Amino acid sequence: MRKDSLRFLANEKVSGDSVAHLSDYGYDIPWVAKETPRIRDQAAWNWAARENRILLTSDLDFGRLFSQEEARPQGIILFRVLKPREKVLDLIHRGIPFSGHLIIIQKTGTRVRKLD
Repeated sequence: MRKDSLRFLANEKVSGDSVAHLSDYGYDIPWVAKETPRIRDQAAWNWAARENRILLTSDLDFGRLFSQEEARPQGIILFRVLKPREKVLDLIHRGIPFSGHLIIIQKTGTRVRKLD
């Protein structure tokens, strides 16, 4: 998968280490905590949807937005692990589809669900 086809937005609860790791590999990944700290979840959601980005988050509140909002990010990656730094690159290398999917990364593995 080409790097320029994957554009991320890291919510403020995603670790700076994880953001830097993806950025170091050449991925476009603004970090809410740095760019616009303390914005509401709705604003982060709208940003990701407007720019067709994959939203990285550990915040379960985005599930509510998913069920309420018509405009959606390109995909959502929900981290349920403490140190997700290597996880996204691993998914990229494995060819896991991001677009149109909710990906939940947890200790016991990764779940991929099509967003309807």
